[in-house]
Amino acid sequence: MLEVCLSLGHYAVKLDRLEESAKYYREALDYLSSTELGSHRHLVIIQLLAEAEVSIGHLGEAVTLYDMVFAKQRDGIFKETLLSLTVTEKYEFNKRLGELYEQSNRLMEASSAYESAFLVLRDNPDLEASLTLELEALSAVIFTANACGNFEKAFSYNKELHQLNIQIDPKHPNTLNSCISSLKLVMKLKNILVTDQLSFRHARLHELADIVTANCEHETELFKSYLDKNRDFLERELQTYIGGEALAFGSLTLLASQMQKLKRALEAERVQTKKAAKRRKRHA
Repeated sequence: MLEVCLSLGHYAVKLDRLEESAKYYREALDYLSSTELGSHRHLVIIQLLAEAEVSIGHLGEAVTLYDMVFAKQRDGIFKETLLSLTVTEKYEFNKRLGELYEQSNRLMEASSAYESAFLVLRDNPDLEASLTLELEALSAVIFTANACGNFEKAFSYNKELHQLNIQIDPKHPNTLNSCISSLKLVMKLKNILVTDQLSFRHARLHELADIVTANCEHETELFKSYLDKNRDFLERELQTYIGGEALAFGSLTLLASQMQKLKRALEAERVQTKKAAKRRKRHA
């Protein structure tokens, strides 16, 4: 009976008869729940049914299936099965869980699932395409953590993402994007000294100026999209440090020039801060 239901479910998927596939997978699940509770095959059928539910627009039912797995895990069911998953299965399980939670607007749980997926990758660097997958998983952790207000977590993982981007290509538009994200996130942190925050911002702004200048020399569509997305932020930062007119995005030559002015302004402020610290020390 079980094998018949599974075969009919697979066949219905191939024919794009998705509601029928969900029906057969549900019957298979009902049968297996009484014979192989918590087994690897039980988990696989839950995943098949969840995907069938998603395909017919039943996102809530799909998430409920995964919630059931974790509820039973607390009673010891599925515990051994989840531990015995291969590295690839663990990554895919947590990634898909994160996606479903994110689509359901359960962002804190989505962030935790994406984090689990990333940690699997980080602990297994030999996994095929591991670096690319790490970048994707980190981006998902940061986005969902930021969206649910966990700025400390988003900031911490964005630092990891930024370091990976630097290792790949310190002047790539993706490095620009993670650099800007770090500047935005550090302003949201509550438990950080003002001096530490200022020092971090100066270092990242200096880096930002170099990346933008390098990309102005060979403009790409990705670079332009990041500029457009962060236009207001970049304008505010430039006006804070160098004043004057708003960014002229139509002229990359002007943008590169403004970035050089930003670097000079940052250096001048660093020198003034150092002098002020020396004066305070003398009068202490």
